[in-house]
Amino acid sequence: MWTIVLLVAFIAGIAGLISIVIPLRIVGIKSRLQGLGVLCASFVAFVIASVQIPPDKNSTINDAAPSSTAAQQVAVVPTMVGPADQDRFIKIVEEARGNYQAADTDFRKGATRPARGKALCQFKSNRDVSDWIGKVTTLTTNGDGKGVVEISISDHITIKTWNNSLSDISDATLIEPGSSVFNQLGELHRGDKVKFSGGLSRSDTDCFREGSMTLQGSMTDPEFIMRFRSIQKL
Repeated sequence: MWTIVLLVAFIAGIAGLISIVIPLRIVGIKSRLQGLGVLCASFVAFVIASVQIPPDKNSTINDAAPSSTAAQQVAVVPTMVGPADQDRFIKIVEEARGNYQAADTDFRKGATRPARGKALCQFKSNRDVSDWIGKVTTLTTNGDGKGVVEISISDHITIKTWNNSLSDISDATLIEPGSSVFNQLGELHRGDKVKFSGGLSRSDTDCFREGSMTLQGSMTDPEFIMRFRSIQKL
């Protein structure tokens, strides 16, 4: 209703404005004074109708949408962007994870592990890692006081030391007290973003040694073993 009033007031206002200059006898405005009166009346009606029309809720929501969208865009900006070889490493492992989950028989699931190992070896012929980026998820010591650390480089991939001397016999990844890396660990906390370097341990099955106890763990949340030479907080 008020929308119609608003439209009529607008049209009447135009007619009144014109009649101030040239009386519009055809619509019953016979003098400039009457034209002025029509203009004033239409203005009042226009104001009243504008107040009575409720705000468009959809418009309010849409107006707020860009801010929400902007917030979402900020939220999805990657928090860990590493060197090109780290990105490629992650892609190979994540692709193998998808293949494992999509496999419909135990045989096909099992076959994804050596296939991943072959792909990793073809991509990276050496064990050296330099300036990869990650987040500290475990920071402790074993019973002998040697440093134990785990660093997440994606939602499902961890680079870590062993956490016990027996498993570490052949890899020597536990961090010796007094070493430069041990001192660096003393400055860190869980959740810290770090830049790290070191050497991945070799494996005939996985190309780079993976520490999970089961096939499923190895393929869905792999933990690759590393001898760290530097871990620096970013």
